[in-house]
Amino acid sequence: MIFRQDVIGASKRQGGGKPQVVANATIALAKIWLHARSVSSDVAAASAALPPAAEPAVIQDPTVRDRNLREIALRFSYLRRVVLTELTQKLAPLGVTPPTYHLLFRLKHDGELPQQDLVADSGLDAAGVSRLIAKIGKEGLVATRVDPNDRRRRIVKLTDKGRRLEESLAPVVDAAIRNVVPGLEEDEEAQLLSLLDKAVAGAVALQRAREQG
Repeated sequence: MIFRQDVIGASKRQGGGKPQVVANATIALAKIWLHARSVSSDVAAASAALPPAAEPAVIQDPTVRDRNLREIALRFSYLRRVVLTELTQKLAPLGVTPPTYHLLFRLKHDGELPQQDLVADSGLDAAGVSRLIAKIGKEGLVATRVDPNDRRRRIVKLTDKGRRLEESLAPVVDAAIRNVVPGLEEDEEAQLLSLLDKAVAGAVALQRAREQG
């Protein structure tokens, strides 16, 4: 449930039957949204003003499609608030923030990465990621080195201490996320993740273009 960085391998997870995949994934996202409304009263109050979701069907009318895109954006925003609230509450007693866990998670599962590739996972801008890496580097959780192919870039790697911390936090994070999004079948999770990967790819490209511009 942590956002995938750069959507590596998203195309490998894509199968046939695109209309059915879109419909099933939309239903899955709706399930998440409906349950998450009961997790946070503050967010639930804000979401009460949202218009009803459009039916998950093959879209021909541009007006209907535009409305569906707005609905998706609203639900993304809503879910992000609920998930971050839940993660913050569960991780705070352990002295860890969601952005820190996101970086540890990504480095553990993807190996060492260029610092700029960690921006999407952290929820921070490039400067914020730089400060966070410096902080957890001092704590011995990550190590950095200059990229031999581009000395302007730094490569970030998880240390043994960082790996042990991530492994100890994983059950806490899993429980927090399951509290927000229970009830999804395994195939629904896979379909939803595949579509989210495509959406994140566009967001990452936009963010990088803005930072470079």
